[in-house]
Amino acid sequence: MIDTPGLLPSLMDQQHNERIMGSVKNYIRKSSPDIVLYFDRLDMQSRDYGDLPLLRTITDLFGAAIWFNAIVVLTHASSAPPDGPNGVPLSYEMFVAQRSHVVQQTIRQAAGDMRLMNPVSLVENHPACRTNRAGQRVLPNGQIWKPQLLLLCFASKILADANSLLKLQDTSPPGRPFGQRPRVPPLPFLLSSLLQSRAQLKVADEQMGDEDDADSDDESDVSDGDDYDELPPFR
Repeated sequence: MIDTPGLLPSLMDQQHNERIMGSVKNYIRKSSPDIVLYFDRLDMQSRDYGDLPLLRTITDLFGAAIWFNAIVVLTHASSAPPDGPNGVPLSYEMFVAQRSHVVQQTIRQAAGDMRLMNPVSLVENHPACRTNRAGQRVLPNGQIWKPQLLLLCFASKILADANSLLKLQDTSPPGRPFGQRPRVPPLPFLLSSLLQSRAQLKVADEQMGDEDDADSDDESDVSDGDDYDELPPFR
């Protein structure tokens, strides 16, 4: 585990950040990290894209590939949502979505790849955070955050290994300069897309054509024994 001191976002602090990350870069030449966790605060709404100089420094020092396997971790996840434009507090889900979008969009700009959609995990270690009977801290949305973070770490590691075996990053055409971004999106993009909720697909009655009796009987048997239509949308 490599834990850096807090990195500073302003443009004037980038030399300080470069010294810290330079020592990390020297260390990981011997032992490449499996997972990168980029920490930020959920309740820092006013900063908007102020972290862009910091993220560009990270990209310049480690290369854009560092974001392929990065998970965004938003701390202070039990913070109360701020007021919306109409003066009414935002819902917790909207609060998280807006802050996640800002951080993800800033990473895309720094990495120069608008396809990136880094997974986001929420964290809260404040003693006032409510817990369940097992003593696990529970977020306002009912999520037990620690298993979720571990799941994302394991899944990202598996996808990174698959990415390496399939050599998806080595698809550049002949003559392309080394180090430029490939056109194939990294597999962590697949992970983040699977984590998005999506509505169930329903086939309208008028879209179903007439079939012969044999096909209709077979289809009826399948639908009677198939419970997948009853499942909620995957989240």
